[in-house]
Amino acid sequence: MASNYNLDDHTSPHGAHTRRIVERSDGPATVLAIGFAMGPLIFSAIGSEGILPFLIGAAAIMLAFVPIYIARDESPVLDEKPQKHFLRYVYLVPTATAAVFVFGAVEAGGLSLFPVYANRSGLNESHAALLLTVMGIGNMFQIPFGMISDKLKDRRPMLFMMALAGLAGALALPFLVEHWWLMAGLLLVWGGCVSGLYTVGLAHLGSRLTGSDLAAANAAFVFCYAVGTVAGPQAIGAAIDITGNDGFAYALAGFFG
Repeated sequence: MASNYNLDDHTSPHGAHTRRIVERSDGPATVLAIGFAMGPLIFSAIGSEGILPFLIGAAAIMLAFVPIYIARDESPVLDEKPQKHFLRYVYLVPTATAAVFVFGAVEAGGLSLFPVYANRSGLNESHAALLLTVMGIGNMFQIPFGMISDKLKDRRPMLFMMALAGLAGALALPFLVEHWWLMAGLLLVWGGCVSGLYTVGLAHLGSRLTGSDLAAANAAFVFCYAVGTVAGPQAIGAAIDITGNDGFAYALAGFFG
């Protein structure tokens, strides 16, 4: 929802400046990263037993209603309709939609199943949760990544480098999982590269389209993210079942590959 507002709020039939789009997308994405970091940190402090973790989670969800209520009357005014069918926009800027699909798959699948992977690798519950916090802190790197991408005419090489870093990081997981500090350093950098796929992908999308086409393409962008969040946990879970614990890393590498 936040990403839809980021683009649509600055979209008009006369076009939108990419820098404004990137700046608006970095803010909510950074708050999202803070949430990713805080959740496991709280979990590592209070544990998973009793009703307290559920009460804290419920309170966080209720808190999310506040910005939704504040923005209830915010709606962009578009004087023209998109020129193409919705699904056409999925393929119109394929680098951006592929990047956000990978981000959604790795984010949802990686974060949800990492505790299982870490626990089976010998890490206790607290240490696994702290590693997720480190990954969440790494997600904040998308701010400088967005600023760097704003200076580029073609963001596809940057997206390729991020995907390559994601592939290398995923393949390194089985070799570093028994060394907590090395694993933390890897996840800090890896988390930044993964989250950068969203920010830089959105900027790439904004640089290629304007007006109602940009609004429609942003809807396709979010659609691909949602598909990734469904496909990621399913594929990664199946890989673990079929190939063992290291299937977690191999499935993540498969998405980047």
